[in-house]
Amino acid sequence: MDERGVTESDVRAALEDPDRTRRAEPLEGSPPSIIYWRRIGRRRCKVYVQAGSRPMLVVTVAWSR
Repeated sequence: MDERGVTESDVRAALEDPDRTRRAEPLEGSPPSIIYWRRIGRRRCKVYVQAGSRPMLVVTVAWSR
């Protein structure tokens, strides 16, 4: 998160009230993931969560334009 400039509050916002969710393209050898998108300012925060994990396991986060 630090490398990409994403704060904990950005991640929480995306997970608690996403603008959109969808399954991520599967990567060989990795468990399936769900992407949670949330517009924050002029960018979209994308949070990848391992599908079916309880509690939610965040795999990675990124910004998209």
